[in-house]
Amino acid sequence: MDKYIKVEGHSGLVRDRHSGAVININGAEMAQARSRKRLWKEQQAELQQLRSDVQEMKTMLTQMLEERNGGNSS
Repeated sequence: MDKYIKVEGHSGLVRDRHSGAVININGAEMAQARSRKRLWKEQQAELQQLRSDVQEMKTMLTQMLEERNGGNSS
């Protein structure tokens, strides 16, 4: 642990002497952070899919209305 300095008030954090970077050495916290990130990415992918689905439904509805009205919007 020579290359690290403990961060005061945070038992799971150390500072790299060379780069100055703060590093989390608490494995459980890192696992939780990874889990939160994975969940966020999954939610973002689901949201994007829902947006795509809604856009596709709008396009299909517009096509159906145009066919029903003979291509006339009046």
